[in-house]
Amino acid sequence: MVGIISHVSELKNRIPLVLEVKSDQYQSSTRFKRN
Repeated sequence: MVGIISHVSELKNRIPLVLEVKSDQYQSSTRFKRN
């Protein structure tokens, strides 16, 4: 697995998709989101 610091604006503009991870105390979910 590779992590990228996507809050750096130069990198954020070059990455078309973001993997968004959400969780609460019962479950978690992931989805790809257009940047």
